[in-house]
Amino acid sequence: MDQGKKNLDDQLKSQLKKNLVDAMVLGLQTKQLTFKEMRASANFILDSMENMSSYTELVLFLEGLKKQWPVYGNILTLYKSKLYEEKEKILIDKLSTYIKSYS
Repeated sequence: MDQGKKNLDDQLKSQLKKNLVDAMVLGLQTKQLTFKEMRASANFILDSMENMSSYTELVLFLEGLKKQWPVYGNILTLYKSKLYEEKEKILIDKLSTYIKSYS
């Protein structure tokens, strides 16, 4: 199954929420976010995550979040790298299977 179309599980969503809250708190502490921006970004996060169902939607959501509030950029990088790692693992598994079939 293509990782981008894979359904998001509750554990991943919980971890994402934790990562976003951590970034939000850091943004407030470092004054990269005002309280008003924090509230707006929190509403955006909650509204967006409610309907999110695939990894592709998650990455698109994080891209939009970073565009509006750059403090969340590291979260985008983290989840994009997870997506690429999973795609790489799937490709390696397929190649291994292919090579073994000709051995």
